[in-house]
Amino acid sequence: MLGSASAADSINEKALKAAYVMNFAKFAKWPDGVLSSEDTVNLCVLGDPSLEVSFQTVQGKKIGNRKLNVRMISTADQIVGCDMLFVTGQRDEATLTRILGKVKNKPILTIGEMSRFAQRGGMINFVEHEGRIRFEISPQNASDQGLTISSRLLLLAVIVDD
Repeated sequence: MLGSASAADSINEKALKAAYVMNFAKFAKWPDGVLSSEDTVNLCVLGDPSLEVSFQTVQGKKIGNRKLNVRMISTADQIVGCDMLFVTGQRDEATLTRILGKVKNKPILTIGEMSRFAQRGGMINFVEHEGRIRFEISPQNASDQGLTISSRLLLLAVIVDD
Protein backbone atom coordinates (compact mmCIF):
# COMPACT_ATOMS: atom_id res chain seq x y z
CA MET A 1 0.00 0.00 0.00
CA LEU A 2 2.83 2.39 0.81
CA GLY A 3 4.23 1.95 -2.71
CA SER A 4 0.87 2.91 -4.19
CA ALA A 5 0.65 6.09 -2.15
CA SER A 6 4.17 7.01 -3.18
CA ALA A 7 3.38 6.42 -6.87
CA ALA A 8 0.19 8.47 -6.56
CA ASP A 9 2.12 11.28 -4.84
CA SER A 10 4.64 11.24 -7.68
CA ILE A 11 1.89 11.46 -10.31
CA ASN A 12 0.18 14.27 -8.39
CA GLU A 13 3.47 16.15 -8.07
CA LYS A 14 4.11 15.87 -11.81
CA ALA A 15 0.59 17.07 -12.64
CA LEU A 16 0.95 19.95 -10.19
CA LYS A 17 4.26 20.99 -11.76
CA ALA A 18 2.69 20.87 -15.24
CA ALA A 19 -0.09 23.18 -14.04
CA TYR A 20 2.41 25.53 -12.40
CA VAL A 21 4.53 25.68 -15.57
CA MET A 22 1.48 26.54 -17.65
CA ASN A 23 0.55 29.28 -15.19
CA PHE A 24 4.08 30.69 -15.15
CA ALA A 25 3.53 31.52 -18.82
CA LYS A 26 0.47 33.56 -17.87
CA PHE A 27 2.59 35.72 -15.56
CA ALA A 28 5.58 36.19 -17.87
CA LYS A 29 5.87 38.91 -20.48
CA TRP A 30 8.03 38.42 -23.52
CA PRO A 31 9.28 41.37 -25.61
CA ASP A 32 6.92 42.27 -28.46
CA GLY A 33 7.28 40.07 -31.51
CA VAL A 34 9.64 37.45 -30.04
CA LEU A 35 7.31 34.53 -29.37
CA SER A 36 7.90 31.91 -32.03
CA SER A 37 4.25 31.90 -33.14
CA GLU A 38 1.30 34.28 -33.16
CA ASP A 39 -1.11 31.63 -31.91
CA THR A 40 0.97 29.41 -29.58
CA VAL A 41 3.40 29.50 -26.69
CA ASN A 42 5.87 26.66 -27.22
CA LEU A 43 6.96 24.82 -24.08
CA CYS A 44 9.83 22.37 -24.40
CA VAL A 45 10.31 19.81 -21.63
CA LEU A 46 13.88 18.52 -21.46
CA GLY A 47 14.59 15.38 -19.50
CA ASP A 48 12.23 13.00 -17.74
CA PRO A 49 10.05 11.35 -20.43
CA SER A 50 7.59 10.18 -17.75
CA LEU A 51 6.37 13.80 -17.53
CA GLU A 52 4.79 13.57 -20.99
CA VAL A 53 1.50 12.23 -19.61
CA SER A 54 1.28 15.05 -17.04
CA PHE A 55 2.04 17.70 -19.64
CA GLN A 56 -0.62 16.33 -21.99
CA THR A 57 -3.14 17.68 -19.47
CA VAL A 58 -2.03 21.26 -20.23
CA GLN A 59 -1.51 20.81 -23.98
CA GLY A 60 -3.71 23.29 -25.86
CA LYS A 61 -4.71 25.29 -22.76
CA LYS A 62 -5.02 29.03 -23.28
CA ILE A 63 -2.25 31.46 -22.35
CA GLY A 64 -3.94 34.77 -23.08
CA ASN A 65 -4.99 34.51 -26.72
CA ARG A 66 -2.46 31.74 -27.49
CA LYS A 67 -2.55 28.00 -26.94
CA LEU A 68 0.15 26.13 -25.04
CA ASN A 69 2.03 23.70 -27.26
CA VAL A 70 4.10 21.11 -25.36
CA ARG A 71 7.05 19.34 -26.94
CA MET A 72 9.23 16.76 -25.20
CA ILE A 73 12.90 17.07 -26.14
CA SER A 74 15.89 14.94 -25.24
CA THR A 75 18.79 17.36 -25.80
CA ALA A 76 19.39 21.09 -25.46
CA ASP A 77 20.20 21.15 -29.19
CA GLN A 78 16.44 20.76 -29.83
CA ILE A 79 15.43 24.11 -28.27
CA VAL A 80 14.82 25.82 -31.61
CA GLY A 81 11.30 27.25 -31.51
CA CYS A 82 10.96 27.00 -27.72
CA ASP A 83 9.49 29.98 -25.83
CA MET A 84 9.75 28.16 -22.50
CA LEU A 85 12.16 25.44 -21.38
CA PHE A 86 11.47 23.16 -18.41
CA VAL A 87 14.64 21.29 -17.43
CA THR A 88 13.71 18.24 -15.37
CA GLY A 89 15.76 16.13 -13.01
CA GLN A 90 19.13 16.73 -11.44
CA ARG A 91 22.00 17.90 -13.65
CA ASP A 92 25.68 18.21 -12.91
CA GLU A 93 27.18 21.69 -13.11
CA ALA A 94 28.75 21.20 -16.56
CA THR A 95 25.55 19.82 -18.12
CA LEU A 96 23.38 22.59 -16.67
CA THR A 97 25.90 25.22 -17.79
CA ARG A 98 25.74 23.80 -21.33
CA ILE A 99 21.92 23.75 -21.33
CA LEU A 100 21.61 27.30 -20.01
CA GLY A 101 24.31 28.39 -22.47
CA LYS A 102 22.03 27.26 -25.33
CA VAL A 103 19.33 29.72 -24.21
CA LYS A 104 21.60 32.57 -23.16
CA ASN A 105 20.61 35.88 -24.75
CA LYS A 106 17.35 34.34 -25.97
CA PRO A 107 13.94 35.30 -24.55
CA ILE A 108 13.17 31.77 -23.34
CA LEU A 109 11.56 31.37 -19.92
CA THR A 110 13.67 28.75 -18.12
CA ILE A 111 12.22 26.59 -15.38
CA GLY A 112 13.99 23.86 -13.43
CA GLU A 113 13.62 21.53 -10.50
CA MET A 114 17.15 21.16 -9.22
CA SER A 115 19.32 22.54 -6.51
CA ARG A 116 20.43 26.14 -7.15
CA PHE A 117 18.90 26.29 -10.67
CA ALA A 118 17.97 29.98 -10.31
CA GLN A 119 21.33 30.85 -8.76
CA ARG A 120 23.06 29.16 -11.71
CA GLY A 121 21.24 31.18 -14.38
CA GLY A 122 17.70 29.76 -14.58
CA MET A 123 14.64 31.93 -14.00
CA ILE A 124 12.17 29.80 -12.02
CA ASN A 125 12.99 26.78 -9.88
CA PHE A 126 10.77 24.30 -8.06
CA VAL A 127 11.87 23.54 -4.51
CA GLU A 128 10.38 21.45 -1.75
CA HIS A 129 9.78 23.19 1.55
CA GLU A 130 8.14 21.45 4.49
CA GLY A 131 6.74 18.75 2.20
CA ARG A 132 5.17 21.21 -0.25
CA ILE A 133 6.16 22.37 -3.70
CA ARG A 134 7.30 25.99 -3.76
CA PHE A 135 9.21 27.99 -6.33
CA GLU A 136 12.08 30.44 -6.49
CA ILE A 137 12.36 33.17 -9.10
CA SER A 138 15.31 35.21 -10.25
CA PRO A 139 13.79 38.40 -11.69
CA GLN A 140 17.30 39.49 -12.69
CA ASN A 141 17.91 36.38 -14.80
CA ALA A 142 14.54 36.90 -16.50
CA SER A 143 15.31 40.58 -17.14
CA ASP A 144 18.75 39.69 -18.54
CA GLN A 145 16.97 37.59 -21.17
CA GLY A 146 14.40 40.30 -21.95
CA LEU A 147 11.49 38.81 -19.99
CA THR A 148 9.43 40.37 -17.21
CA ILE A 149 7.81 38.37 -14.43
CA SER A 150 4.55 39.77 -13.03
CA SER A 151 4.73 41.22 -9.53
CA ARG A 152 1.70 39.06 -8.70
CA LEU A 153 3.79 35.92 -9.28
CA LEU A 154 6.83 37.40 -7.53
CA LEU A 155 4.75 37.86 -4.37
CA LEU A 156 4.24 34.06 -4.22
CA ALA A 157 7.89 33.17 -4.81
CA VAL A 158 11.15 33.12 -2.94
CA ILE A 159 13.21 35.77 -4.74
CA VAL A 160 16.70 34.67 -5.73
CA ASP A 161 19.32 36.96 -7.18
CA ASP A 162 23.06 36.64 -7.60
